[in-house]
This record gives sequence, C-alpha cells and structure tokens, in this order.
Amino acid sequence: MADLKLGIDACFARKRWPDPKDWMKIVRDDLNLDYVEFCSDLLDPILTPESTRVRTAKEIRKIAEDLGLTIVVYYTGLIPHCLNLLSHPDLEARALGLRWCIGAIETASYMGARGIGGHFDTIAYKDWSDPERRKFMIDNLLESFRYLSRVACDAGQEFILWEQMYTPNEAPHTIREAHELYERVNEGAAVPIYLTVDVGHACHRGYPYSPEDADPYQWLREFARVSPVIHIQQTDASASHHWPFTAKYNERGIVDPKKVIDAIEASGSKENYLILEIFHSLGTGEDQLISDLKESVAYWRQYLK
Repeated sequence: MADLKLGIDACFARKRWPDPKDWMKIVRDDLNLDYVEFCSDLLDPILTPESTRVRTAKEIRKIAEDLGLTIVVYYTGLIPHCLNLLSHPDLEARALGLRWCIGAIETASYMGARGIGGHFDTIAYKDWSDPERRKFMIDNLLESFRYLSRVACDAGQEFILWEQMYTPNEAPHTIREAHELYERVNEGAAVPIYLTVDVGHACHRGYPYSPEDADPYQWLREFARVSPVIHIQQTDASASHHWPFTAKYNERGIVDPKKVIDAIEASGSKENYLILEIFHSLGTGEDQLISDLKESVAYWRQYLK
C-alpha cells in the first residue's frame, strides 16, 4: 500500500497571514497537520530582496522545526501563474523567468524544502497555435528544466515537480503529452523531474481532448507513481474550482477520496503527499476559511489510515 501523507498548501495564508508564525500555528494547532507545501506568493524569489528572502526563509525553517512541521516543497503560487516565465516569446524575458526559478531553488534550500514545484511557463497564443513555434517553445522549456535540475542538484535539492494543466498553452495538458514530456525532460536531468497531478485539472473545456484527459482517476492511475505530491481539491467537471471538502461542496463535487486512493494504489505508487490546495475568495471571513479547512481535513482523515 502507498504511504499517503495529508498536508496543505500555504496559499490559504496569502494576504491574510503573511507572518510565518501565524500561518504555521494554524497548520499545527487548528488543522493538526504535519506537512506543508509552501506557496511562493508568501516569499517571492524576485519581488523580495535577497537579504530579506534569505532571512525569512531561514526563519521559516526554524519555526517549522520548532513546531514539528515538514515543508515538503516550495510551490508556485498565483503570481508566477499570471506570468509567461520560461515560455515568454521574448528571449530576455525568458532569461528572467529562469532567474525566477533559480531564486525559487535557492529559497527552497534555505527553508529546508526537498524541492521546488509548480507550473513555470505559459506559451503565448501566437506560439502555441503554430505547430513549429510550439515545438520550439517546448524544446526550449525542456532544456530550461534540465538546466534547473543541475542547479537543484548543486543546491542539495531532491527533485523538481512539473504540474499537469488543462490548456494547450500550459504543457503538459493531456495524458499523452504528459507521458512524452516526462520521458524527454528526464533524459540527462541531474535530479528527477517528477509530475504533480492535480485532481481538479482534468477539466478540459474549449480545446480538443480525449475522454481519459477529463478523468482525474485515470491521471492518477497513470502518473501517481511519478507524482510524489498530488493536489487535492473539490471541484466539478467544468473548471478547477479549488473548493473545500465541506458537505456543501461535496454534494456538488466529483472528487471522491476512496476513488483517489484506489487510483493511487492502482498506479503502484509507494508514497505520496496529498496536499489540500483550497482557494477562498477575499470576501470569505477568516473564521469561515479556517472552519472549511478543518472540515476538509476531517473529511479526508476518514479515508486515510
């Protein structure tokens, strides 16, 4: 059986609890969780000056150790997902995207995370809609990942995680493409470049896709063994909503914990971190937010031994 560890993405703290002591106390005292996926929006590698970033990352490491928390991975948040980074059409801008990722690796090392993860690029329409240009951008992206794997190795990192998405401008967006790119990117990589499966990202709409691409459990059956971190959210088939696992949303949602666990087992995986990635609107009160997170944790603990 796979060893499944429940954790949470610190995105819930974005803008509300920027002090690491505050959000880590919520993780430990309110949610009683041991594992955290750090959200880059809380400590951006470019927007935050190096001296402040290094000091804060070291403080986060110390607080986590004192509270008995494990920061598994430093993961991209909302800010980088609004940028093109490694696939910007301008070469100089792509170089700055690479610098963002190098800064993320450095920050992850200072805070004691095992690696970085996320989605580090978006391909512009004029590039992804032209087959030759898309091939060029994908080839460039793979070479960037291999370079980052060497940086990660030198920094003592264990892996890089590449998140599966659901539109052709954010590869990999289909099961077939994920298999192809996973094999190619790891040819000559200095540390493993794994995938992150998000159960809410099987929501292909508006673009061609196969039925299997819209099945979150098929993604898990095929990739959980190479997805040490799996994102869990409640959602329906129309979009990646990142709802909490509360009674209200579980009635509407399609994500079933038992089916998730069965699919992971079918993949042959030995260990996975199941990371709650739950978003709330800015209009949601803090008490409601924490209540939703508590209910989500309790819901999943019914299924995890």
